[in-house]
Amino acid sequence: MARIDVQEQVRAAIYDALRLQFVAFCRGAVDLPNAGATGAGGEVNVAVVGALPGDYVLFGGEVIWEVGVFHGVPNVSLADTITFSWANITAGALNPASNVCRITVLRAM
Repeated sequence: MARIDVQEQVRAAIYDALRLQFVAFCRGAVDLPNAGATGAGGEVNVAVVGALPGDYVLFGGEVIWEVGVFHGVPNVSLADTITFSWANITAGALNPASNVCRITVLRAM
């Protein structure tokens, strides 16, 4: 129990020092579509209630992404919608598996 309290205090201190406000945290499935050739890719949207354009998005996959998947920085494209962009950097077709990500949304105060 004490460990969680310390983690919450550290998180609050960091957010306050950086002038960031915690908005939302969730786990979302990021299911990347098939890509036929090098450079192909696309975008996938994940719903996160409370996110607004201009918010900062932090994410981490719960498994390692396949070799050849290059992902960009996710952003809040519309209210309550986070867009993940990605590209295939291999020489052939790629069919990445779905990945569950932990997503944290922060807002400048």
